[in-house]
Amino acid sequence: MSKDDRNIFKSLAHTLSAQVLLEDIPLGGVAVQLQATDKELLETAERLEIERIDELEAQLILQWEIGEQGVKVEGTLRANLEQLCVVTMEPLEVVIDAGLFLLFSESAREDYGDWEVGPKDENPPEMITEDIIDLGEAVVQQLALELDPFPRAPGVAFKDVSSDPNDGMSHPFSGLAALQDKLDK
Repeated sequence: MSKDDRNIFKSLAHTLSAQVLLEDIPLGGVAVQLQATDKELLETAERLEIERIDELEAQLILQWEIGEQGVKVEGTLRANLEQLCVVTMEPLEVVIDAGLFLLFSESAREDYGDWEVGPKDENPPEMITEDIIDLGEAVVQQLALELDPFPRAPGVAFKDVSSDPNDGMSHPFSGLAALQDKLDK
C-alpha cells in the first residue's frame, strides 16, 4: 500500500465506523483493516442483542468493478463474542470467522428496486449514497447474518413438552384437567 493509500484510509485503521468516499478509492483497489473500538464493541453487542463482543475485525479489499460502475468489497470477518444458550441460559463463547463479499453500486436502486431475493439468488448490490460506502455498517450486518439465532451448548437439547395427558409428561393444563375431574364427580 502506498503512502497516499495509507493517508486516505488512516481514519479506518482502528475504527468500525468506516465510511469511504468513492473518489478516495484508487483504480488499482486498496486493502483496508477495520478494528472495532471498545465503545463500538459495546454498542454492536447491544444492537445485535447479544451478551458481549470481545473482538470484531475485518480485512477487506476494495476494487472497482469493470467500467467503474460499482465497488466490490471482499474479505474476511472475525469476531469473538458471547451468546446465551437458549435452553440453559448459560454463556457460550462463539468464534466467527467468515468470508464477506459485497457489491456496491450507485444504480442499485434503479436496477434492483423491487428485486426479491430467493434462497438461490445472488444478493443485489448495496446502494452507494452520496458517493460514500459505509464499510462499518456492512461488517456489522454481515456479523448479524453469521450469528446463530438459537445458540445451544454442545449436547443440550430442548425438552419436549407434550399436551397429551396419556404420555406421562405434565403439560400446562394438567392442573385444570384434574380440577375438571373433581367437578364432574
